[in-house]
Amino acid sequence: MLFALLAAFFFACSGVCAQRTTTMLGPIKANALRLAFACVVLGVWALSTSKIEPFTTAAWRLYLSGAVGFGLGDMALFFALPRLGARLTLLINLCTAPLFGVAGDHFLLGTRLEPLHALCCAIILLGVSQALLARRTTQAALSGSRFAGCIAAVVAGFGQGTGASLSRWAHSAEQTANTLLPSHAESFLRVVPGLLVVTLFWLVMRQRRAAGAEVPPWAAERPLSIRPALWVMANATFGAVLGVTCFQHALTEVSSAVALSVTATTPILVMPMTAYSEGDVPSARSMLGAVVAVAGVVMLKLGVR
Repeated sequence: MLFALLAAFFFACSGVCAQRTTTMLGPIKANALRLAFACVVLGVWALSTSKIEPFTTAAWRLYLSGAVGFGLGDMALFFALPRLGARLTLLINLCTAPLFGVAGDHFLLGTRLEPLHALCCAIILLGVSQALLARRTTQAALSGSRFAGCIAAVVAGFGQGTGASLSRWAHSAEQTANTLLPSHAESFLRVVPGLLVVTLFWLVMRQRRAAGAEVPPWAAERPLSIRPALWVMANATFGAVLGVTCFQHALTEVSSAVALSVTATTPILVMPMTAYSEGDVPSARSMLGAVVAVAGVVMLKLGVR
């Protein structure tokens, strides 16, 4: 539970940074650079502290988890951010992720949520949903279709939820082979395929643009300078390095649904951050939802053994 809460905090910081990098660089370029920096940091960390076998069953499952979570999920997340803003994007993403996590755990591991855990997760999601339904008071300049942003945020939830289940599936293979990897090494194996997917898509769009073909507005990109580069590094450090490593460790202790429900409180942590950075002042309904969600987390902590 502690690591899930830490992951929620780091994801909140990452979400605010991602909003900045997406605006400064464009979603595809920002995501590719973020994953590239995270891959270097995690690679150095993992290879210097543990022995990694790249072709084991667990490794292949982690590759698949990264392709779904970082590749599909994060591309959808960066597509949604300019349309909804950091708070609403994370709300939809992290509220739907536990639902996909429950389904993934059931089909891949044959596990089910205990009734008490399911009740606590429902309370958390109910509280978080109040902020989603609350009146938006942001002053941030958003662009693009809000409906398309909502669809992309749900796809991001699918990527995160299914990616979490695939990670637990990989961990079960590690236990069977008695070759447990540290959480940061698992994060590294997940980031690599995610980087490949995102980079390939980025290169395809650049090639289309160079050939004079029409590309969608969300595929636009802007040049990299020192200030955006610093935001990219902050985004990568908080999200793909620290956040995902804590999340991977949480998945070794609790089910995907429990871990994802705790990290669904990320938007609540985002509230004071976006109130300062975007003028997105939380309403009284949002604050009430925060209280309900925190109560659910406390109940879940007391109920998880």
